[in-house]
Amino acid sequence: MSRIEDALHKLQRERRAGPAGSAATERRAAAVAASETLRAFTLNTTQRVKLSAATLNRRGVRAWAEDRGKREFGQIKRPLIDRAAGRLADHAVGGTIVLVTSAAPGEGKSLTTFNLALSMAAERDFSVLLVDADTIKPDLSTALGLASSHGLTNLLADGAVPFEEAIWKTSVDGLYFMPAGTERSDAAELLGSQRMRQVVQRLVEDLPHTLVLIDSSPLLLTNESPVLAALAGQVVFVVRANRTPRALVLEALNRLDPSKPIGLVLNGASAPEANYYYGQYGGAKSGETANDHSAG
Repeated sequence: MSRIEDALHKLQRERRAGPAGSAATERRAAAVAASETLRAFTLNTTQRVKLSAATLNRRGVRAWAEDRGKREFGQIKRPLIDRAAGRLADHAVGGTIVLVTSAAPGEGKSLTTFNLALSMAAERDFSVLLVDADTIKPDLSTALGLASSHGLTNLLADGAVPFEEAIWKTSVDGLYFMPAGTERSDAAELLGSQRMRQVVQRLVEDLPHTLVLIDSSPLLLTNESPVLAALAGQVVFVVRANRTPRALVLEALNRLDPSKPIGLVLNGASAPEANYYYGQYGGAKSGETANDHSAG
């Protein structure tokens, strides 16, 4: 892991020496988009979905129940929550928006996102909105039985769709879910649109006590994933140990803004009493561990 981290920090230093102002440009663009009229976002939805461990397991989503898993995801979430609350020196604008991604499919991204959302929902100061933005392979929407339900694509495509009709309150206290939405041929264009920027800005402004956890497509699979990452205040990057080539990891990270906090999760790491390594690429360095997943 140390060789990967050394290469990542070298890349980070090189990119910081390049042209400045891109992050500020992104924020200004988001602010302009947010000036368009949108109804206020609230979590007052009447739609409900029950999370059953047995059903989720059958559909390929393993929710950690044992103490070790809970403890390890608790370690991963802590810097993310502290940064969102402004308790860390490198806290970012829009820090309540956390995007989870990877370089390629099969890294364990979606399962990491789901278990991280469960852990975050236990917090007393924040609610959690889990958003399935992986429109190519919406594993979370499928696992929750909401693959054909209204969700993100509907909210982006139709200004008449209320936010509350695109989200579901789960049976886990404090956890809400937004499905990927109806399958559309223009889903990629919707995710990269000004409307998406506007939606993210409203999430920040209207739901200041809600952590928005976005499961996106892999960075090297689509062009819109780096765009979504630019809108997020924090990024969690999942890598499967002994599988993903280092060159592929660096190519994917080169699509991210290194000035913002980027947490690096090594899935299947050989660490004492854990199968995950959690470190920091952008922002302050840290080292935590978490457990292993197999898909997503």
